[in-house]
Amino acid sequence: MTESENHEAPDTGDQGQPGQNEPSRLTRRQILALPTLAIAPNLTQAARDANVSESTLRRWLQEEHFRSELDRLTHETAEIARQGLKDLMVKGFKVLDEMMEDPDPMMRFRAAQAVVHLGVQVCEVEKYRRERRSRGEDCSEEQKAQGNEPG
Repeated sequence: MTESENHEAPDTGDQGQPGQNEPSRLTRRQILALPTLAIAPNLTQAARDANVSESTLRRWLQEEHFRSELDRLTHETAEIARQGLKDLMVKGFKVLDEMMEDPDPMMRFRAAQAVVHLGVQVCEVEKYRRERRSRGEDCSEEQKAQGNEPG
C-alpha cells in the first residue's frame, strides 16, 4: 500500500450511510472498511479482513468522524445481534418446554437443568440491576442506544 493510498481525498460523491444525513467526510476505503471493523475481534484481524494496514487503521481511529461512524455501526450491529438472539431465545424456550415433556427421563432431567441454570442467571442479572439502581447507576443499554440516558 503506498503513502498516497493512505491519504486519499474524501469521496464526497458517496454520501449514503455515514453520518446518515450529512455529507460524508470519510474516504471510500474507510466506508468500505467500516462493516468489517465493526465485527472484527481485534485490530489485527480487522486490518487483515479490511485489506488495510494496522497503522492505517490506527490513524483512522484517531479521526473523530471515522471513530464516531465506527461506534455507531458497531452499536447498530450489536443491536441487530441482540434482536436475533431474542428471537432465537423464544424458539429455545419452546424446545426446552417440549423437552420437559419427553418420555426419556434423562432428556427431562437435562431440560430441567437448563431451565434451573437459566433461572439462576436471570436472578443474578436482576440482582445486579437492583444494585446498580441503588447506587444511582440506572442507565439501561436500550436508553443509551436511543440517546435517552436518564439524568
